[in-house]
Amino acid sequence: GDFTGVDLESGRWFNRNLRIFRNVQRIPSDPDDRILLIVGADHLNLLNIFFDISWEFELVSPLPYLEKAREML
Repeated sequence: GDFTGVDLESGRWFNRNLRIFRNVQRIPSDPDDRILLIVGADHLNLLNIFFDISWEFELVSPLPYLEKAREML
């Protein structure tokens, strides 16, 4: 079958997520620094994988921080 459009679009999507991850890697930071990355939910599947397998980062859910902030309102 002809999968030209599907292959092109999925390749672009994967590449976009790799670029997001690479841009985060380029942020000058110290080991104790925190980086907050806000992206659309559609990016999470791939970005979670990239951050999980990276030795550079510890992936931490923002939910506890958001819940604490909501309690302070």
